[in-house]
Amino acid sequence: MAIKKGVHDEHEAHEQCQFEEKAEPKLLNLLLPLAVLIGMIVFLFWYTGSEGNNKTFLQAFMDAEFEKAIFMASFITLIFTVIFYVIRKIPLREMESHFLTGGTDLLPPIVILVLSWSLSSVTQDLGFVELITQTVAANVPPWLIPSVVFLVGAFTSYFIGSSWATWALMMPLGVQLAVSTGASLPLAVGAVLAGGSVGDNVSPLGETPVLTSAISEVTVLDHVQTLLPYASIIIGISTVLYALSQFLLV
Repeated sequence: MAIKKGVHDEHEAHEQCQFEEKAEPKLLNLLLPLAVLIGMIVFLFWYTGSEGNNKTFLQAFMDAEFEKAIFMASFITLIFTVIFYVIRKIPLREMESHFLTGGTDLLPPIVILVLSWSLSSVTQDLGFVELITQTVAANVPPWLIPSVVFLVGAFTSYFIGSSWATWALMMPLGVQLAVSTGASLPLAVGAVLAGGSVGDNVSPLGETPVLTSAISEVTVLDHVQTLLPYASIIIGISTVLYALSQFLLV
């Protein structure tokens, strides 16, 4: 059976059969570490924000040290998960292999996020956001702000190929434009998120098109060319609806 499914020789087929017999996937192995992680994040948000004072949970959450809390929660969850998997009789060598593989898979998006946050900080220090805000606010009516933010975000994400990098760059601009012009803040934030998602799905540099084209065994450009006509229609409709939403949601 294993040979028929695409395994190249009998030795690999035998190893696959042995692996499938030994593998006992349990939903608890996923849910319990996730529950510990979420629980520790919530607790440490409260703990780092309260600082021993009598604050409400909301006040403590607003004053929390988010980076410290998330780091501590992740570290505690990692230790708990290792101990839990050892009790579940999962070999340490196998855990080490999956840990390194997972870390390697997460490295590219982490690097992209660090670079995008750095670029976002540099643009803010140079006054780029204020310059664009003043220029757009003086020439664009408030009801067009969500559409403009969406289109700029869509083009930016197309050439960058990363939604996270686009969100990091565009979110300060979108929020400040909405506040300074009196446009709808929720619509501006939504336009930033929607615009950033465009490039992640139709850009030749985006992870989704690259992965999809590899699975489909076609070139990235051919895959993107089939997406662009449909994506262009959706982008056009979204732009019009963002402009009309200022009046429709009153």
